Amino acid sequence: GGGCAILIPEHERKDAVQVYSGHELEIIAVRMNNYQPALTLICMYGAHPYHEVSEYGMAELDNIISSQLSQGCNIIIGGDLNSWIGNYVEGNHEKVNKPGETLLEIIKKHKLFVGNSLDPKPTYRDHKTKNARILDLVITNEESLIKNCKVDALPRDDGNVPEFTPFRVVNHKKSQEIKYSDHASLIVDCEPLLRKCKVKRVTKRTFW
Repeated sequence: GGGCAILIPEHERKDAVQVYSGHELEIIAVRMNNYQPALTLICMYGAHPYHEVSEYGMAELDNIISSQLSQGCNIIIGGDLNSWIGNYVEGNHEKVNKPGETLLEIIKKHKLFVGNSLDPKPTYRDHKTKNARILDLVITNEESLIKNCKVDALPRDDGNVPEFTPFRVVNHKKSQEIKYSDHASLIVDCEPLLRKCKVKRVTKRTFW
């Protein structure tokens, strides 16, 4: 799925099934069958609004959501969707772009919950306009799955030092400079239910 990745702990890999991986589209979806109901994780990097695959990407996202929900799965979507959803999340920048309009239609169609509303801080600030808005989103069909959502401080916020946002060190002749990612990191605590395991009955035997 392009620049997207979903990391699965080794002990859960046998229960993971990849249900979608795009080529031109940066979307990857993995269903975890060790949860009840099964949980489909969808990671997506949304194309910029002017890119020709932007509308196609949203259509594919809608198809994946429809398919997984129809199979009785819960879903969690995460990523930089490049979608301005305006004040659908209270306190967000009010403007909505074309991908944002489409995403809001998908959210309303499937009655999804935007986890960012638990911590409605901006995740990105535009270099030129200095406008800050939510671009990095976590979305689910089951609100109870998301127990906590924390947005890190934006790197350019005066006086705020990010806690867990990635950075790189730039070496100058006489000094070093820390440069953070343009996007604030988002940490989400989820609590899906593990599938009940069937325990085989063991009969004690004595061998001579």
